[in-house]
Amino acid sequence: MADRSSIESILASLESSPWRGRAFRVMLYDYPPDRENTVGARWNPPETAAIYMCLEPEVCIAEVEYGLRRQPRPVKTGIPRTLYEIDVELSSVVNLESALDDLKEIGIGRPQLFADDMKVSREIGRVVTWLGCDGLLVPSARKTGTNLVIYPARATESYKYEVIGGKPL
Repeated sequence: MADRSSIESILASLESSPWRGRAFRVMLYDYPPDRENTVGARWNPPETAAIYMCLEPEVCIAEVEYGLRRQPRPVKTGIPRTLYEIDVELSSVVNLESALDDLKEIGIGRPQLFADDMKVSREIGRVVTWLGCDGLLVPSARKTGTNLVIYPARATESYKYEVIGGKPL
């Protein structure tokens, strides 16, 4: 992995901006759509809670299906899934897409960003929150589209997360 200071320097050079829009989230069983991931995943280290969403519903479904296929034990078929549409407003979001060329120059390309060990992507999430941002836009590795990662602990009073509706898949 590239050294931490290089990653910090690249991410600190990005401009964050407010973001508002509709995003989608698939939840299993009857888990609420605002449930935070607190164990760590692709873009959040375990000590940093995150909510994973997508800007396109089909990307969201592809991301969840991929995650289910990767479970250590087979997941039973027919698990109830709900696709939620959510109105989101964040005050400070970084778009990683604009840093991909700079990251590639220090040896962090898509293979490292989407590696199974998640070291690089988790470090990026850590730095983004350290910089005070409450969201991160990242390309999906599953389908052409964009993922939105929200860091609720960093969200300000302008943070909005309003469920518009949900439909069973």
